[in-house]
Amino acid sequence: MNRNATGGEASDGPSPLLRFDPSELPLRFAAALSGTTPDSPATVLLDSEEVVFNGSLGGVSFLRTVPLADYRGVAVRMVPAEGGELRILVELFHHDATLSLPLVVATSPGDVVADWQSWSKALRRPLILVGDDGAIVEPTTRLGSVEIGQLKPRRLHSFFASRRPRFLTRRKTGRNHGSGRIAGREIIAHSDR
Repeated sequence: MNRNATGGEASDGPSPLLRFDPSELPLRFAAALSGTTPDSPATVLLDSEEVVFNGSLGGVSFLRTVPLADYRGVAVRMVPAEGGELRILVELFHHDATLSLPLVVATSPGDVVADWQSWSKALRRPLILVGDDGAIVEPTTRLGSVEIGQLKPRRLHSFFASRRPRFLTRRKTGRNHGSGRIAGREIIAHSDR
């Protein structure tokens, strides 16, 4: 039931060994979780709000729903493979390792960065890095669920601050139609006393 995953090797270079597309949510795929047998893997439904696990464990069927808010974030890490090769894994990371879901498995780091960021945006979960020792690092600074970025200037047009105000920029300046001479006699109150 892996209709949303791509796999195999391309002729022009390495391609992802497993890749789910974040634009095709909700995803339904089969995954071998711990305790399930390879001949009867669990079915996973990944939605933008929750993850539903359905399968059988020791002959007993189970159905488990995990809210997406329980997941720590979208993690990227390197895992060793057979033959000394390194594989880059993008996963929906949970503190319970049995609930973590692989989203992209690739051999080239260039393919992974865009997928990592697009999965983070699609699931609205933070980006995290998992080190070899299991240490979790967030590459961006966050305040709760809000990502803190560079401060932007308050006014968009601060370059023109020393010039005319913005509401006057469309107004035309006054014109001098020639200096007219005012003629008349001067009236001043004099006191002759």
